[in-house]
Amino acid sequence: MNIGSANPELSADVLVALQEKFAGDERNEVANILREFHWKLRPSVDERIHLNILHAANDLECVRKLVELAKRDWRDVIVATEYELRNGKLVQTEWSKEMARKREAQYIAGEPSGC
Repeated sequence: MNIGSANPELSADVLVALQEKFAGDERNEVANILREFHWKLRPSVDERIHLNILHAANDLECVRKLVELAKRDWRDVIVATEYELRNGKLVQTEWSKEMARKREAQYIAGEPSGC
């Protein structure tokens, strides 16, 4: 994957999720770790990956691991966080469906959003 330089900006939705999930100094550290992932060929991917990481990670170490995975191939983070195995089949989670509907609504409204 072609990863560019760190993107200093986190989206408003990412900041809200960060506020809800982490507190104090840990929140600042998570924000800095998230900023390590930025895909320069398609910056709209950043928000989706950042939100997926925050949704899946319950601690700092998990955030680090998921960001490192995203740096290698952000699509692996999508599969790991948006899908689950049910009856031997890979299916989209309800959270993922909700996020897809939100991205679609933003796209229709002409607002920038994650991929």
